[in-house]
Amino acid sequence: MSLFQVNGLNKKYVSGEVTTPVLKNVKLEIEKGEFVTILGPSGSGKTTLLNVLSGLDHEYSGEIQYNEQNFSKLTEKQLGEYRRQDVSLVFQQYYLLPTLTVHENTQVGKYLTSEQLSISTILEQVGLLEHKDKYPNQLSGGQKQRTAIARAIVKSPKIIFCDEPTGALDIENSKMVIQLLLELNKKNGVTIIMVTHHEAFSLLANRVIRMKDGKIEEVNITTSPLSIDEIEW
Repeated sequence: MSLFQVNGLNKKYVSGEVTTPVLKNVKLEIEKGEFVTILGPSGSGKTTLLNVLSGLDHEYSGEIQYNEQNFSKLTEKQLGEYRRQDVSLVFQQYYLLPTLTVHENTQVGKYLTSEQLSISTILEQVGLLEHKDKYPNQLSGGQKQRTAIARAIVKSPKIIFCDEPTGALDIENSKMVIQLLLELNKKNGVTIIMVTHHEAFSLLANRVIRMKDGKIEEVNITTSPLSIDEIEW
């Protein structure tokens, strides 16, 4: 079943008399429960598309259907509810609160929803239970990103939007983060939509969207993506 159906999506930035098109007549479909990668060179519109679908950016033209509702006609309050209940975001930067422990940073995500998931269970799932009382400056980059993912999943989202989640990590930590996202997708049914420059990640995805100059250049769908151990890093 379709999660998103996008038709004729256009987005531009205006600065004085200068208008810069960023998304140009984008058309795409994303199914529930898919692992989606969005690839393309810098400036191709990947992050802008992510921001629009996640509800962070709502100044655009065109039509977006989300769960067969007209997403483009949601009010500010409805968009806020969508972001609070349905969506979590993971960025290249971790955005952890430096004065809070791993447990407390994860708890921040729990306050955003009525879901009552166990923080200890989530921290065990991401391999951080033994580090729950540490502060961000006591963690490695991979541990920080896994804390950010714990904060994202504790609210039990339907979709996790990821913008270059491994961009600041080495290979081993990148593998751990991507494996965690794959497990959330396969075991929990969470739709993962990930912007990345890493070409190998396309081999892990059900749907691969390639962008260039603000347009969808190609969409590839596979029913048999590779496992993380089968790709070359």
